[in-house]
Amino acid sequence: MAVRVDEAPFEKVTNVVVERDVVGRLFGFGDVRFDTDGTAFKGVLFKGVKNPVEVKRRLKKQYVRRMAKAGSFVPLT
Repeated sequence: MAVRVDEAPFEKVTNVVVERDVVGRLFGFGDVRFDTDGTAFKGVLFKGVKNPVEVKRRLKKQYVRRMAKAGSFVPLT
């Protein structure tokens, strides 16, 4: 069985996108994509994530904390 693992440095994440179709909205799931800058690939895609809007909110909160601590805050979209 093949396994693929994609990783992106947290500070390289430039955008977090949530995509949900009608069925996903009804049942509370969707895809979450983390776009990156300055890496060998466009980003990381998680498919079928439960509560994707909450995942995005939590990531942005953690991002703000980490970047503020590092003194290099750049807002995510």
